[in-house]
Amino acid sequence: MNDMAVPTLSTAERDRRWALTRELMARENLDALLVFGEHEDAGPAQVAYDTWFTNERPGTTVVFPRDGEPIVHLPGGMFILDHLESSRRGDESWIPPRNLRASRTSAEITDTLAELGLNGGTSAS
Repeated sequence: MNDMAVPTLSTAERDRRWALTRELMARENLDALLVFGEHEDAGPAQVAYDTWFTNERPGTTVVFPRDGEPIVHLPGGMFILDHLESSRRGDESWIPPRNLRASRTSAEITDTLAELGLNGGTSAS
């Protein structure tokens, strides 16, 4: 087997991206972002904004609070298995397992917003 190095993004890149996001949120007076990523079931994902925050497989929904760590909602069991396999291989994940949720239903996302103390806000127009 050939142990070819696969290019990866560093945690320094994660920190840079997250800092830029938090600067934008502070400037726009936002407490959180809800970031949708389209799943690749029908071919390459057309909208994969979630990967900019997670550096993981596209198709998740990210709750990105201005304060605290992002919470990632996964659309199905294969995403959990992908995360476990990456961990087994020693890949460094941007999102710790404690911040993964096994569903991205509206009820689950509402629960996450409440958990983060963000259930009393209003949406930006």
